[in-house]
Amino acid sequence: MANNRLEHAQQILNKYQAIAHDPFRPAYHISPKFGLLNDPNGLIQFNGHYHIFYQWNPFACDHRQKFWGHYISADLINWQEVSPALAPDTEYDANGCYSGSAFVYHDELYLFYTGNLKYGADQQHRASSQCLAKSKNGIDFEKIGIVIDGQPAGYTSHFRDPKIWQEGALFFAVIGGQTDKLQGQVLLYRSENLTEWQFLGAIAGSGIAPFDDFGYMWECPDLFRLNQHWVMLASPQGLAPQGMKYQNIYQSGYLVGDLNLEDTHFSTQHFEELDRGFEFYAPQSFVDNQGRRIMLAWMGLPEENRQPTVESHWLHQMTLPRELTLHNNRLYQNPVPELKALRQSHITYQNTVFDGTRSFNGVAGDCYELRAEFINLTSDLSLKLRSNGKDQYTLLHIDPRQNIITLDRNHAGSGDGGIRQCQIASAQSLELVIYMDKSSLEIFINQGAEVFSARIFPAASSTGISFESNAPCHLMSLDYFGLQHCDVIQ
Repeated sequence: MANNRLEHAQQILNKYQAIAHDPFRPAYHISPKFGLLNDPNGLIQFNGHYHIFYQWNPFACDHRQKFWGHYISADLINWQEVSPALAPDTEYDANGCYSGSAFVYHDELYLFYTGNLKYGADQQHRASSQCLAKSKNGIDFEKIGIVIDGQPAGYTSHFRDPKIWQEGALFFAVIGGQTDKLQGQVLLYRSENLTEWQFLGAIAGSGIAPFDDFGYMWECPDLFRLNQHWVMLASPQGLAPQGMKYQNIYQSGYLVGDLNLEDTHFSTQHFEELDRGFEFYAPQSFVDNQGRRIMLAWMGLPEENRQPTVESHWLHQMTLPRELTLHNNRLYQNPVPELKALRQSHITYQNTVFDGTRSFNGVAGDCYELRAEFINLTSDLSLKLRSNGKDQYTLLHIDPRQNIITLDRNHAGSGDGGIRQCQIASAQSLELVIYMDKSSLEIFINQGAEVFSARIFPAASSTGISFESNAPCHLMSLDYFGLQHCDVIQ
């Protein structure tokens, strides 16, 4: 017995050592101390702290077990890990405490989540129930139990990810569902007391105008008001690629419209992708005490687990916290201003014109914030990030004639390659905000009108940044900030 304990302790020590020496470990993004991280859950501000819960398998880099890991922060930068909020330890959630949301009621913090139970030969069947837990201090949670026992008639057991909000004395929730005809939809529920819930109907998804066949499952719905409009976030599965759109295995996007709670109707015209990059899924938002709508997402995708970090016993990370704003029915995403506190050094260049390939003294690294503004672009512009000066780089390409932005990681190093693109209104004047963090890249274009998120795995020595243009290019401003490691648990 003693030998078994020593062997287990040594295995844990080996994992920590592997993680500590992993060059891909992020410096200022949330990631798991080991194991697999996926969906953000229960984003909220409670008792002066920001809380991020997340899907976590602490035992392996796969999806077999799902706990709710838990980080707290006073400033959205420095995060402290506390005990897991939920563990799959009851009959109704024995195969996973799946995604959900948080809310405050009578000075207590509640978690509303999906309990997953598999049964039958080879566990081929599942039962999905929506469950509650609560806490007085925001750290220690007591499970209340099932409050919605199974899906409504006409739907399969793919019924999960409740997001809750309050309207006056009533509570409402949207939940992802799938019809018996294998159409993904968002379902609306109402409650007067949190324990008894009434199904009101489906309000978005396949088979609901303006959508026909639009995915076999809609996961992680989130519905909220912004600028007198209603905005829905959702992650449809089963969309076929269309030109530059829907290139990932699963998509995440938003709908803007109007919600009528009396006749259970959400009017909208179209679905827009939230992120044009490679790794972005299951976004969730919350409102903080400054009135800001803040969103985070999983910088990963279901069923895509081939990343070099698995060798160090951890997998995936979160995006940066992004503030959402709505202009002309379009969502804009921008990193929260608190991130400025990470800035450690500053190099700036102003009103520079270059032709050909140009690099700037001191502008290089693997952990930085880069801001650049260009005007009067007339020919193609390329940025090479995490470059070794030869054959390894991640390419951001701007075509001002067709107004197309391309992110190409086919030469980025180990891990998956590929190309992602989007078209913008005009690329002739361009503002870029780029956050690099070891193995992650977030690019915000024109005040957050478009965003590319990606994981990349270059050699540690690939730190170069260069600009290339085959015609005179006017760089109005370039600001490079080296960023410090924050107190995210490593």
